[in-house]
Amino acid sequence: MISCRNNNFTPSEPESQINPGVDFQIFEQPEKADIYYFGDIVPIKYKSFSNSKTIDIHVVKKGTLMYVIGTGIQNTGSYSWHTNENIIPSVHYQIKLIDPKDERIYALSESFAVIPP
Repeated sequence: MISCRNNNFTPSEPESQINPGVDFQIFEQPEKADIYYFGDIVPIKYKSFSNSKTIDIHVVKKGTLMYVIGTGIQNTGSYSWHTNENIIPSVHYQIKLIDPKDERIYALSESFAVIPP
């Protein structure tokens, strides 16, 4: 993983979000403009304020669901997503954490990239 904070990479998605009025998750990673290559592990780290014991983890691109990383994942504050060569390259990916009991409770990470080496 490299960071492109100094490489003129400007993601188009907004800053990390929490569904309005609901304190569910606050992301620590992935960070804004991080770049991961096929085969890298994307660390997903967050602070949880939800009472839910499990979460669903998705990858979205400009609001569209691209991949389901997992459902019913233990809500421990971290998870590792192993990328592979079957992923469509993009600089607009975000991790979306969802409370499986209420999909209105969710959080979006900063935008990051997954690209070929």
